[in-house]
Amino acid sequence: MRLNIISGSLGNMWITVCSTQPLFNVFLQNHLNATSATLGLLVGLMQLSGLFQLFSIFIYGNLRTRKGFFVAASLAHRVLGLVVAGAAFYVAAGGAKDRAVSACVTAIAISWCFTNISSSGWWSWVADIIPEHIRGSFFMKRSSIIQIVTVAWFFLATVMLDAFPTGEIFIVYGVIISIGAIAGILDILLNTLIPEPIPTVKAAAPAWKDFITPLRNRNFTYFSVVVGFVIFSMNLIGPFQAPYVTDPNSIGAPNTWLGVMTVISQMVWVLIAPMWGVVMDRYGRKPVVLLGCLLTTSWIGYLFLTSRNYVILLPLISLVAGFFGPAFWEGVNQMMLTLTPAENRVSYIAWYSAIVGAVSAFGSILGGSLRDSLSAVSIPVMSMHFTSFHIVQLAALAFVAVSMLFLNRIREGKEKPFGFVASQLVNTGLFRTFNSFDVLSKGPDSDQVAHALRSIEGKAGNLVLKEVIERLDDPSPEVREEAARALGRIRAPEAVDVLIQRLQNPESTIRIEAARALGRIGERRAVPTLAEGLLSPSPELKAACAEALGTIGDDEAIGALLAAFRTEQPKSVVVMGTEAASRQHIFANGENRLEIFEAAWEIFPRLLSTTNAVLRKQYAITIGNLLGHPGEFYQYITGDSAEQSMRIRGLFDRFRANLSTILSGKSTPGRAENLQAILEECAQSLENDDYKTALSDFFGISNLFMTAIFGKQAGAVDFFEYAMRMDMRLGTWCWLVRQSERLSDQLDAEVSRIVLLLGLYYLSQY
Repeated sequence: MRLNIISGSLGNMWITVCSTQPLFNVFLQNHLNATSATLGLLVGLMQLSGLFQLFSIFIYGNLRTRKGFFVAASLAHRVLGLVVAGAAFYVAAGGAKDRAVSACVTAIAISWCFTNISSSGWWSWVADIIPEHIRGSFFMKRSSIIQIVTVAWFFLATVMLDAFPTGEIFIVYGVIISIGAIAGILDILLNTLIPEPIPTVKAAAPAWKDFITPLRNRNFTYFSVVVGFVIFSMNLIGPFQAPYVTDPNSIGAPNTWLGVMTVISQMVWVLIAPMWGVVMDRYGRKPVVLLGCLLTTSWIGYLFLTSRNYVILLPLISLVAGFFGPAFWEGVNQMMLTLTPAENRVSYIAWYSAIVGAVSAFGSILGGSLRDSLSAVSIPVMSMHFTSFHIVQLAALAFVAVSMLFLNRIREGKEKPFGFVASQLVNTGLFRTFNSFDVLSKGPDSDQVAHALRSIEGKAGNLVLKEVIERLDDPSPEVREEAARALGRIRAPEAVDVLIQRLQNPESTIRIEAARALGRIGERRAVPTLAEGLLSPSPELKAACAEALGTIGDDEAIGALLAAFRTEQPKSVVVMGTEAASRQHIFANGENRLEIFEAAWEIFPRLLSTTNAVLRKQYAITIGNLLGHPGEFYQYITGDSAEQSMRIRGLFDRFRANLSTILSGKSTPGRAENLQAILEECAQSLENDDYKTALSDFFGISNLFMTAIFGKQAGAVDFFEYAMRMDMRLGTWCWLVRQSERLSDQLDAEVSRIVLLLGLYYLSQY
């Protein structure tokens, strides 16, 4: 694997200067004066040479090993780079530029025939070496290291081109291309040192049936065609961007700016590629490839590029291209290998390259021809002029957008939805989670692992879900506990079964953490196990299971909780379960849920009877959640006393305004005056902290309110049952008022205060 990375770095030095990359394109078009159509033709010939991949099916099918033929053909491929160097020296010596163009086009086109007739063997060889579950991560790390070499080499080359006089430009190109060609040859020689494993599936003798097998795989063929169309779209303008940037007649940026762009884009590539690899291994290749297509959004910058602003826009273009570039260019190869079965792999890889090459070949040819034919076009737009370059650029962007729609229809098999992966990327937690990946997978010491686990938050943790689950069996108790807590924060359904196993195991030391994590995940299949946990002799485990059931909050979970409330459970179990349950959607959104009354029936007597101030507040918050919006009542009984007083005054003002609005036109003048007088008395008692008197006044207000709304029916003994049929919260509140009035003499000041606040809160929003 290390040799593979070193050889790949040397190979990229060859590709940088001996293929249709920015430096070569500028050399061919701006210095040898080749037309855009000629450059487009060369790119098209390179893509069409992919058809030679089909010959490799028969060649490798008749060979015992793959390495020998790959090395021989690839050496021929790399040696032809010296022809390009020779063309540069030839022009430096006074040779004709048109002959040099012909030599370069011919050498590169033939060179690509050699690499295409052999590369499927290399991909098959590497696929046998690198296990699939780490293949994406390995290739992205490999890509990062290779790009570091590319950055240094490319920037050095552009500096050399600007450092020497214009008259020596062809000598400089000759030296640079010679160095790249020699590095490319060394790349192939290093491959001879990499062992070739015995294929896990013996290659079948080549036959027509095996030759056309990939074409019968509709998903694979469709994928190959779509990828070809994506690259076709990119090739419409891609080869012509560097010449446009450095052409004195367009932008006129120095060659060094190509180096600056490469440094920026490739350094971003280096930093981000490993993350893309992990994302591919965990979420699938397809969503990553789709996101990678967004690298073309950087091209929007070219539409506004001028000789005055290129120092600002070119770095921005490079940043975006570097971020999304590895996702596409590395991702499509990994997706291809994923869709390729182990048997007959060479045939699949060959057909993929052939189809992609054939479909994409005409993109650059069309783009170059359009640029030349529309060269006289100049459309003034504000202070700018749109030329043929901009027209082709817009066409390329439109074609890529259409390509993405087709790409999304390909079936990979295990991929996460595109929207899910995209949402992960806009979540900064993903990058923080990725930074924890090495610690979780390698674990230098337990403190670092525990710290890494504590940093995992939300759905971004799905990226390291496998590593977190493995830590449930860590030797360190702290790590095990933090792993369970992290799974609860990630809320991944895939973690439910392993957490249930820990909860059911009486010897597990993380049963409490597992129960809480199951509650946060909220999967219904955990309810039976959590309900069994309520029978545990451990009060702490009972409380954790009750809280989890309340957090899940579906009918089965609430039923289990209500059943537990009716038994002699510890108070902590009741408190944890009821408070959690009262926040759930079946209470928050279910106006006519009987469970609202059933929960209040169980909780209110406990509120009246307990002497524990903390439990009393928890019961009050639970009832407040049942009567109103979950979490809202909390503010009135917690925090600084001065702050509470201010909030309670605001609550009373809203209560008074709401009564006036509701009773407008429904109350007689005498009743209205009576109500106003009682309101003033209640406000004064509340201001003086005389809660028993204030509560008594409130009972009078409530009775007047109900009589004004419901008439004589409000005085009936069974009125709360009547109200409950209309609105479960109204009926529950009427029952609470009836119970409180009956026991008013037994209520102390604090309980009176809590009941009063509950009443003000409910009627302020009725």
